[in-house]
Amino acid sequence: MYQPLITFCPHPAIFTQVLLIFVISTENTTKTMAKRKPARGGNRGHKSSKTKIIFSIILIFAIFIYSLFDKRSFQQEQIGEDSTQTESEVSGKPGASTVQLEFPGLSGDEKLINYNGFTVSYNSQAKIPHWVAYTLENYETYGENTRNGRRFRSDNSLPYPQAEDDDYRNSGWTRGHMAPAADFKWSDEALGDTFYLTNCCPQSVTLNEGMWNTLENKVREYAVEYDRIHIITGPVIGKNTHGTIGYGEVVVPDAFFKALLVHDGTQYHSIAFIMKNSKTEDDNIENNMQGCAMSVNTLEEKIGFDLFTALDDAIEEDVERRCKLSVWGL
Repeated sequence: MYQPLITFCPHPAIFTQVLLIFVISTENTTKTMAKRKPARGGNRGHKSSKTKIIFSIILIFAIFIYSLFDKRSFQQEQIGEDSTQTESEVSGKPGASTVQLEFPGLSGDEKLINYNGFTVSYNSQAKIPHWVAYTLENYETYGENTRNGRRFRSDNSLPYPQAEDDDYRNSGWTRGHMAPAADFKWSDEALGDTFYLTNCCPQSVTLNEGMWNTLENKVREYAVEYDRIHIITGPVIGKNTHGTIGYGEVVVPDAFFKALLVHDGTQYHSIAFIMKNSKTEDDNIENNMQGCAMSVNTLEEKIGFDLFTALDDAIEEDVERRCKLSVWGL
Protein backbone atom coordinates (compact mmCIF):
# COMPACT_ATOMS: atom_id res chain seq x y z
CA MET A 1 0.00 0.00 0.00
CA TYR A 2 1.22 3.50 -0.81
CA GLN A 3 2.35 5.49 2.21
CA PRO A 4 2.93 9.25 2.19
CA LEU A 5 6.38 10.65 2.64
CA ILE A 6 5.58 11.90 6.15
CA THR A 7 5.32 8.30 7.36
CA PHE A 8 9.03 7.85 6.80
CA CYS A 9 10.15 11.28 7.97
CA PRO A 10 11.40 11.11 11.57
CA HIS A 11 11.27 14.89 12.04
CA PRO A 12 10.49 17.82 9.73
CA ALA A 13 13.81 19.54 10.47
CA ILE A 14 15.78 16.44 9.44
CA PHE A 15 13.72 16.12 6.28
CA THR A 16 14.35 19.75 5.37
CA GLN A 17 18.09 19.52 6.07
CA VAL A 18 18.42 16.48 3.84
CA LEU A 19 16.48 18.21 1.07
CA LEU A 20 18.58 21.37 1.28
CA ILE A 21 21.81 19.34 1.24
CA PHE A 22 20.52 17.61 -1.88
CA VAL A 23 19.77 20.98 -3.53
CA ILE A 24 23.19 22.43 -2.66
CA SER A 25 25.00 19.27 -3.75
CA THR A 26 23.11 19.23 -7.03
CA GLU A 27 23.90 22.89 -7.67
CA ASN A 28 27.61 22.39 -6.93
CA THR A 29 27.73 19.33 -9.18
CA THR A 30 26.05 21.26 -11.99
CA LYS A 31 28.49 24.16 -11.65
CA THR A 32 31.44 21.79 -11.74
CA MET A 33 30.12 20.07 -14.86
CA ALA A 34 29.44 23.44 -16.45
CA LYS A 35 33.10 24.47 -15.91
CA ARG A 36 34.38 21.22 -17.46
CA LYS A 37 32.06 21.44 -20.47
CA PRO A 38 31.48 24.97 -21.80
CA ALA A 39 28.18 25.62 -23.43
CA ARG A 40 27.90 25.83 -27.21
CA GLY A 41 26.41 28.54 -29.32
CA GLY A 42 25.79 31.02 -26.48
CA ASN A 43 23.26 28.73 -24.69
CA ARG A 44 25.16 28.84 -21.41
CA GLY A 45 23.14 31.76 -20.08
CA HIS A 46 19.89 30.05 -21.01
CA LYS A 47 20.85 26.80 -19.28
CA SER A 48 22.04 28.70 -16.22
CA SER A 49 18.68 30.49 -15.96
CA LYS A 50 16.82 27.23 -16.36
CA THR A 51 18.91 25.62 -13.64
CA LYS A 52 18.22 28.53 -11.28
CA ILE A 53 14.49 28.16 -11.87
CA ILE A 54 14.64 24.46 -10.99
CA PHE A 55 16.65 25.19 -7.85
CA SER A 56 14.18 27.90 -6.85
CA ILE A 57 11.23 25.53 -7.23
CA ILE A 58 12.94 22.87 -5.12
CA LEU A 59 13.87 25.42 -2.46
CA ILE A 60 10.30 26.78 -2.29
CA PHE A 61 9.01 23.22 -1.99
CA ALA A 62 11.47 22.53 0.85
CA ILE A 63 10.39 25.66 2.72
CA PHE A 64 6.73 24.73 2.28
CA ILE A 65 7.29 21.19 3.61
CA TYR A 66 9.24 22.54 6.58
CA SER A 67 6.55 25.07 7.53
CA LEU A 68 3.82 22.44 7.20
CA PHE A 69 5.50 19.87 9.41
CA ASP A 70 6.90 22.40 11.85
CA LYS A 71 3.37 23.71 12.47
CA ARG A 72 1.99 20.24 13.07
CA SER A 73 4.89 19.43 15.35
CA PHE A 74 4.28 22.62 17.32
CA GLN A 75 0.60 21.78 17.73
CA GLN A 76 1.43 18.30 19.02
CA GLU A 77 3.90 19.75 21.52
CA GLN A 78 1.26 22.20 22.74
CA ILE A 79 -1.25 19.42 23.27
CA GLY A 80 1.33 17.39 25.17
CA GLU A 81 2.20 20.35 27.41
CA ASP A 82 -1.43 21.25 28.23
CA SER A 83 -2.69 19.13 31.11
CA THR A 84 -6.20 20.64 30.96
CA GLN A 85 -8.60 18.32 29.16
CA THR A 86 -11.64 19.62 27.35
CA GLU A 87 -14.75 17.71 26.33
CA SER A 88 -13.84 18.00 22.63
CA GLU A 89 -10.32 16.65 23.24
CA VAL A 90 -11.71 13.60 24.99
CA SER A 91 -14.52 12.91 22.56
CA GLY A 92 -12.69 13.74 19.36
CA LYS A 93 -15.16 16.39 18.25
CA PRO A 94 -17.26 19.08 19.90
CA GLY A 95 -20.66 17.98 21.12
CA ALA A 96 -19.87 14.26 21.02
CA SER A 97 -18.72 11.62 23.45
CA THR A 98 -17.06 8.92 21.36
CA VAL A 99 -14.62 7.80 24.07
CA GLN A 100 -17.44 7.07 26.54
CA LEU A 101 -16.20 8.90 29.60
CA GLU A 102 -18.94 7.29 31.65
CA PHE A 103 -17.34 3.84 31.35
CA PRO A 104 -15.31 2.34 34.20
CA GLY A 105 -12.19 0.27 33.61
CA LEU A 106 -13.12 -2.99 31.89
CA SER A 107 -11.62 -6.38 32.71
CA GLY A 108 -12.66 -8.00 29.43
CA ASP A 109 -14.99 -10.50 31.15
CA GLU A 110 -18.03 -8.23 31.34
CA LYS A 111 -21.35 -9.16 29.80
CA LEU A 112 -21.96 -5.80 28.14
CA ILE A 113 -25.40 -5.07 26.73
CA ASN A 114 -25.64 -2.02 24.48
CA TYR A 115 -29.14 -0.60 24.57
CA ASN A 116 -30.35 2.61 22.96
CA GLY A 117 -28.60 5.37 24.87
CA PHE A 118 -27.09 3.32 27.70
CA THR A 119 -24.88 0.31 28.40
CA VAL A 120 -25.43 -2.42 30.99
CA SER A 121 -22.70 -4.58 32.50
CA TYR A 122 -24.83 -7.55 33.47
CA ASN A 123 -24.39 -9.85 36.48
CA SER A 124 -25.99 -13.11 35.32
CA GLN A 125 -25.52 -14.78 38.72
CA ALA A 126 -27.30 -12.09 40.72
CA LYS A 127 -29.65 -11.33 37.79
CA ILE A 128 -29.10 -7.60 38.20
CA PRO A 129 -26.59 -5.20 36.62
CA HIS A 130 -23.03 -4.74 37.84
CA TRP A 131 -23.40 -1.17 36.59
CA VAL A 132 -25.23 0.92 34.02
CA ALA A 133 -23.50 3.81 32.22
CA TYR A 134 -24.66 6.57 29.91
CA THR A 135 -24.20 10.22 28.99
CA LEU A 136 -27.16 12.56 29.26
CA GLU A 137 -27.20 15.60 26.98
CA ASN A 138 -29.09 18.82 27.64
CA TYR A 139 -31.49 18.29 24.71
CA GLU A 140 -32.22 14.73 25.89
CA THR A 141 -33.89 16.02 29.04
CA TYR A 142 -36.82 17.10 26.90
CA GLY A 143 -39.19 14.77 25.11
CA GLU A 144 -42.81 13.82 24.63
CA ASN A 145 -42.43 10.07 25.09
CA THR A 146 -43.94 8.69 28.29
CA ARG A 147 -43.82 5.48 30.28
CA ASN A 148 -47.58 4.98 29.95
CA GLY A 149 -48.41 1.44 28.93
CA ARG A 150 -44.83 0.18 29.36
CA ARG A 151 -44.30 -3.19 30.98
CA PHE A 152 -41.20 -4.57 32.65
CA ARG A 153 -39.89 -7.62 30.80
CA SER A 154 -36.94 -9.92 30.30
CA ASP A 155 -34.71 -9.41 27.28
CA ASN A 156 -35.37 -12.53 25.21
CA SER A 157 -32.55 -11.66 22.81
CA LEU A 158 -29.95 -12.51 25.46
CA PRO A 159 -28.60 -15.98 26.36
CA TYR A 160 -28.14 -15.14 30.06
CA PRO A 161 -30.28 -16.17 33.05
CA GLN A 162 -32.54 -13.23 33.90
CA ALA A 163 -35.14 -12.08 36.36
CA GLU A 164 -38.77 -12.54 35.45
CA ASP A 165 -41.50 -10.05 36.20
CA ASP A 166 -43.08 -12.64 38.53
CA ASP A 167 -39.93 -12.58 40.70
CA TYR A 168 -40.80 -9.03 41.73
CA ARG A 169 -44.53 -9.51 42.11
CA ASN A 170 -45.66 -9.39 45.80
CA SER A 171 -41.99 -9.38 46.90
CA GLY A 172 -42.19 -6.08 48.76
CA TRP A 173 -39.54 -4.58 46.45
CA THR A 174 -39.99 -2.35 43.40
CA ARG A 175 -38.37 -2.78 40.01
CA GLY A 176 -35.82 -0.01 40.40
CA HIS A 177 -34.50 1.44 37.13
CA MET A 178 -30.74 2.01 37.02
CA ALA A 179 -31.01 4.04 33.81
CA PRO A 180 -34.24 5.89 34.68
CA ALA A 181 -37.02 6.08 32.13
CA ALA A 182 -37.30 9.86 32.57
CA ASP A 183 -33.77 10.32 31.17
CA PHE A 184 -34.84 8.76 27.86
CA LYS A 185 -38.01 10.66 26.93
CA TRP A 186 -36.14 11.80 23.80
CA SER A 187 -36.62 8.39 22.16
CA ASP A 188 -39.55 5.99 22.29
CA GLU A 189 -37.26 3.04 21.63
CA ALA A 190 -34.64 4.09 24.21
CA LEU A 191 -37.31 4.69 26.83
CA GLY A 192 -38.71 1.24 26.10
CA ASP A 193 -35.28 -0.34 26.59
CA THR A 194 -35.11 0.98 30.16
CA PHE A 195 -37.94 -1.41 31.05
CA TYR A 196 -35.82 -4.51 30.45
CA LEU A 197 -35.22 -6.20 33.79
CA THR A 198 -31.53 -6.33 32.95
CA ASN A 199 -31.63 -2.60 33.78
CA CYS A 200 -33.42 -3.11 37.10
CA CYS A 201 -32.73 -4.11 40.69
CA PRO A 202 -35.00 -4.88 43.65
CA GLN A 203 -35.30 -1.47 45.33
CA SER A 204 -37.29 -0.34 48.35
CA VAL A 205 -40.35 1.80 47.70
CA THR A 206 -39.05 4.36 50.17
CA LEU A 207 -35.77 4.80 48.29
CA ASN A 208 -37.25 4.52 44.80
CA GLU A 209 -39.87 7.20 45.42
CA GLY A 210 -37.77 9.23 47.84
CA MET A 211 -34.11 10.23 47.85
CA TRP A 212 -33.12 8.14 44.81
CA ASN A 213 -35.83 9.88 42.79
CA THR A 214 -34.58 13.23 44.10
CA LEU A 215 -31.06 12.38 42.91
CA GLU A 216 -32.34 11.38 39.46
CA ASN A 217 -34.12 14.71 39.16
CA LYS A 218 -30.92 16.47 40.19
CA VAL A 219 -29.01 14.65 37.45
CA ARG A 220 -31.36 16.06 34.82
CA GLU A 221 -30.88 19.53 36.25
CA TYR A 222 -27.10 19.10 36.00
CA ALA A 223 -27.44 17.99 32.38
CA VAL A 224 -29.24 21.24 31.59
CA GLU A 225 -26.81 23.38 33.60
CA TYR A 226 -23.61 21.86 32.15
CA ASP A 227 -25.03 20.71 28.76
CA ARG A 228 -23.78 17.16 29.34
CA ILE A 229 -23.32 14.80 32.27
CA HIS A 230 -21.62 11.40 32.40
CA ILE A 231 -23.29 8.88 34.70
CA ILE A 232 -22.46 5.45 36.06
CA THR A 233 -24.81 3.82 38.53
CA GLY A 234 -25.55 0.41 39.98
CA PRO A 235 -26.15 -1.81 42.99
CA VAL A 236 -23.92 -2.45 45.99
CA ILE A 237 -24.67 -6.06 46.92
CA GLY A 238 -22.56 -5.79 50.07
CA LYS A 239 -23.38 -8.48 52.63
CA ASN A 240 -26.67 -9.24 50.88
CA THR A 241 -28.57 -8.63 54.10
CA HIS A 242 -31.91 -8.64 52.24
CA GLY A 243 -31.37 -12.01 50.53
CA THR A 244 -33.13 -12.75 47.24
CA ILE A 245 -36.61 -12.56 45.78
CA GLY A 246 -38.71 -14.84 43.60
CA TYR A 247 -38.26 -18.25 42.12
CA GLY A 248 -35.30 -16.91 40.16
CA GLU A 249 -33.54 -15.82 43.37
CA VAL A 250 -32.85 -12.28 42.22
CA VAL A 251 -30.34 -10.66 44.60
CA VAL A 252 -31.52 -7.66 46.62
CA PRO A 253 -28.66 -5.13 46.98
CA ASP A 254 -27.74 -3.53 50.31
CA ALA A 255 -27.34 -0.12 48.65
CA PHE A 256 -27.01 1.74 45.36
CA PHE A 257 -24.30 4.02 43.98
CA LYS A 258 -24.23 6.79 41.42
CA ALA A 259 -21.16 8.70 40.16
CA LEU A 260 -21.40 11.90 38.11
CA LEU A 261 -18.94 13.80 35.93
CA VAL A 262 -19.44 17.23 34.32
CA HIS A 263 -17.30 19.82 32.56
CA ASP A 264 -17.97 23.49 33.33
CA GLY A 265 -16.10 24.82 30.29
CA THR A 266 -12.84 25.07 32.22
CA GLN A 267 -12.42 21.87 34.18
CA TYR A 268 -14.09 18.63 35.21
CA HIS A 269 -16.03 18.12 38.43
CA SER A 270 -17.14 14.82 39.93
CA ILE A 271 -19.25 13.59 42.80
CA ALA A 272 -20.56 10.22 44.00
CA PHE A 273 -23.35 8.90 46.20
CA ILE A 274 -24.20 5.72 48.05
CA MET A 275 -27.76 5.29 49.31
CA LYS A 276 -28.95 2.43 51.50
CA ASN A 277 -31.63 0.15 50.12
CA SER A 278 -33.62 0.53 53.30
CA LYS A 279 -37.36 0.42 53.88
CA THR A 280 -37.16 2.86 56.78
CA GLU A 281 -37.62 6.60 56.44
CA ASP A 282 -34.67 7.35 58.70
CA ASP A 283 -32.13 6.14 56.12
CA ASN A 284 -33.76 7.83 53.15
CA ILE A 285 -34.95 11.31 54.05
CA GLU A 286 -34.55 13.85 51.26
CA ASN A 287 -32.48 16.30 53.32
CA ASN A 288 -29.81 13.65 53.80
CA MET A 289 -28.33 14.06 50.29
CA GLN A 290 -25.18 15.66 51.65
CA GLY A 291 -24.65 12.76 54.02
CA CYS A 292 -24.72 10.31 51.08
CA ALA A 293 -22.29 12.35 48.96
CA MET A 294 -18.59 11.49 48.67
CA SER A 295 -15.65 11.77 46.30
CA VAL A 296 -15.36 9.35 43.39
CA ASN A 297 -12.12 8.08 44.92
CA THR A 298 -13.99 7.11 48.09
CA LEU A 299 -16.70 5.39 46.07
CA GLU A 300 -14.09 3.43 44.11
CA GLU A 301 -12.65 2.09 47.35
CA LYS A 302 -16.10 0.91 48.44
CA ILE A 303 -17.28 -0.74 45.20
CA GLY A 304 -14.01 -1.90 43.64
CA PHE A 305 -14.54 -0.25 40.24
CA ASP A 306 -12.08 2.16 38.59
CA LEU A 307 -14.38 4.91 37.34
CA PHE A 308 -14.02 7.47 34.55
CA THR A 309 -10.84 5.86 33.25
CA ALA A 310 -11.05 7.71 29.92
CA LEU A 311 -10.02 10.90 31.68
CA ASP A 312 -6.43 11.97 31.01
CA ASP A 313 -4.16 10.44 33.65
CA ALA A 314 -2.73 13.90 34.31
CA ILE A 315 -6.05 15.11 35.72
CA GLU A 316 -7.98 11.96 36.69
CA GLU A 317 -6.68 11.75 40.25
CA ASP A 318 -7.36 15.40 40.99
CA VAL A 319 -10.86 15.29 39.46
CA GLU A 320 -11.84 12.16 41.37
CA ARG A 321 -10.35 13.39 44.64
CA ARG A 322 -12.29 16.68 44.64
CA CYS A 323 -15.89 16.73 45.83
CA LYS A 324 -17.16 20.32 46.11
CA LEU A 325 -20.77 20.21 47.24
CA SER A 326 -21.25 23.83 46.22
CA VAL A 327 -20.67 22.89 42.57
CA TRP A 328 -23.60 20.52 42.81
CA GLY A 329 -25.90 22.83 44.74
CA LEU A 330 -25.78 20.68 47.87
